[in-house]
Amino acid sequence: MVLASMSGSIICNILLVLGFSIFLGGLKQQSQTFNKNIARSNFILLFFVAMTTIIPFAFQYAIRMQKNTNITKGLNTISFSIAIALLVTYVSGLIFSLLTHKNIFINQNVEANTTEVAKWSLPKSLCILCFSAFFIAIESEMLVNYVEQIIKNYGLPEVFIGIILIPILGNIAENISAILMAIKNKIDLCIEIAIGSSIQIALFVAPLLILISFIIGNPMIYVYNEFELVAMLISIGLSLFVFQDGKTNWFEGVVLIVSYLILGVAFFFL
Repeated sequence: MVLASMSGSIICNILLVLGFSIFLGGLKQQSQTFNKNIARSNFILLFFVAMTTIIPFAFQYAIRMQKNTNITKGLNTISFSIAIALLVTYVSGLIFSLLTHKNIFINQNVEANTTEVAKWSLPKSLCILCFSAFFIAIESEMLVNYVEQIIKNYGLPEVFIGIILIPILGNIAENISAILMAIKNKIDLCIEIAIGSSIQIALFVAPLLILISFIIGNPMIYVYNEFELVAMLISIGLSLFVFQDGKTNWFEGVVLIVSYLILGVAFFFL
């Protein structure tokens, strides 16, 4: 369920959220342009994430074909090593984007560089952020406690709940923020919210959970099932083609949304 919710968050952000964002934004604008440097840096990290998911899956498949009895030890070692590598990459990415090469992420669009006055002060913003995070944590706890009951009462597949329902409900605040930014023709910020959220889940949340699982003595194997892996690779590849030219339109948003719906139906019957 944990792995399903993480892969579901990545798929939801780069297909459903970005799909609705560029669709609704494209209804108001003929096309929306964005900083290709931002998109390129984000997709490099997404492809790195894809590589780290393929390696343990391929290892598990290969070692099972050899009927090797050390599969658990090998997968534990690989999962722990990948968790460390992901965290190091995440910290390095922050240093790259916020310190050493922050000029790359400055939007060259004149309209986007207009100065805006903040409506909230920094202390007020931090207080509201902490207040919201507290209640979101309570909501998440309630959601997790009712998962088994939902499966029993409504017969929903566990994979469907983890990949489709939990990511949509859990990320609803940032999802709406990304869509609103696109409607306001701030597509760069929209991309940063949606893809940045996927990167944070894959490079920070996932490895942190893996390390915690090792600390408490219940190691979590970082291996997705076949369909989850294929769905993530398709999502990353499709979104790359949509964002590679530096501009978007409403039809590309439709393609991303429909792709997500197809995957959702498949996961429901998985």
